[in-house]
Amino acid sequence: MTKVYLVRHGETEWNAKGKYLGLTDIPLNDNGERQAKALSSFLSEERIDAVYSSALTRTIQTARIIAKSHGLKVLKIPELNEVDFGEWDGLTYFEIKDKYANLADDWLNKTSEVQIPGGETWSHFKERVMIGLRKIMNENEDKNILIVTHGGPIKAIISEVLELNSTSFWKIRQDRGALNIIEFFDGNAILTLLNDTCYQK
Repeated sequence: MTKVYLVRHGETEWNAKGKYLGLTDIPLNDNGERQAKALSSFLSEERIDAVYSSALTRTIQTARIIAKSHGLKVLKIPELNEVDFGEWDGLTYFEIKDKYANLADDWLNKTSEVQIPGGETWSHFKERVMIGLRKIMNENEDKNILIVTHGGPIKAIISEVLELNSTSFWKIRQDRGALNIIEFFDGNAILTLLNDTCYQK
C-alpha cells in the first residue's frame, strides 16, 4: 500500500485577503508558518519516506518545515503547481465577477469548458497534475509520502479518486494547511481523511 499525505500549503497574505493565487510566487505569512509548524509537530511520529512539493515558494516553505523533523529533503514537482489564473491572479472573486461576469459564472458551473484569460484550461491543468502524481507514485510504491501542493491540485486529485466531474471541484473544501490522506493499493484509491485542520487548535 502507498499512503499519501496530501497537504495544502499554509496561509499567504493573498489568501488572507481573498485573492486568487495561482503562479504568482509569494511566501507564507506568519500565520502560514505557524500552521506549517503545527502540522509538522502533528506528523512528527508518522513514518514518512519522502516529501514532495510544487515548485512555488509557499509550498516549498511548508514542505521544508514538515520535512525537517523527518530528516528529509524536499523534492520539487512543477506539475503540482497551482492553476495558472492568468489575468485573474491577484483579483478577488468579486473583482473577477465584476470584470468577467459570464466567464466567472462559467468557471463555477462549466469549469471544464473555460479558458481563463491568459491562463490555462481545466483539462490542461488536471492533466499536468495527474502526470505529476503518477510520477511520484511510480517512484514510491509501498511507501508513505507527503505532498505539499495547492487547493486546486488537491481538489483535482480528490475529484479523480472519487470519480467526480469537474464542477464537483467546487464542492470540495480545502482550508489553508489542510491535511488529506489517500491510500493506494491493488489498483484502488481510498480517501481516508479530508480537509483536516484539527492540529491547528
